[in-house]
Amino acid sequence: MATHTIRLNGFWIATPLPTGMRFTRPFGKPRTLDANETVWIVGSLPTIGTIQVNNTILGNFAASTPFAFEITNRLASRNQIAFDLVTSTEVAIDGVVLEIRRSED
Repeated sequence: MATHTIRLNGFWIATPLPTGMRFTRPFGKPRTLDANETVWIVGSLPTIGTIQVNNTILGNFAASTPFAFEITNRLASRNQIAFDLVTSTEVAIDGVVLEIRRSED
C-alpha cells in the first residue's frame, strides 16, 4: 500500500473545556482522490481523548497510543478536526497527519 503524508502542524486553536482542552484546526480536502485512495487521520497524543471531524465524533484514543481513523466519506472542501483531550495544560499537537492511502490493484 502506497501512502502520501500531509502534516497538520501549527494553526491549532486551544479552548478550555470543563474536563480538559479542545484543540481545533481547519484543513482543506486533499486533491481529487482516485477510486482506490482513502484519507486517514493518524497520530499519537500524550493523553486520552476524543477525535471529531466536521462535528462528527470518530472515536476515542488512549494516551501515547497510535490511532488511525478513516475519514474519506466525511470530507468537504473545507474541514475541521477537533481533539477533546483530558488535560489541564496545553499539549503540543504534533505528529498528527493526514495519510492518503492507495490500495494496490
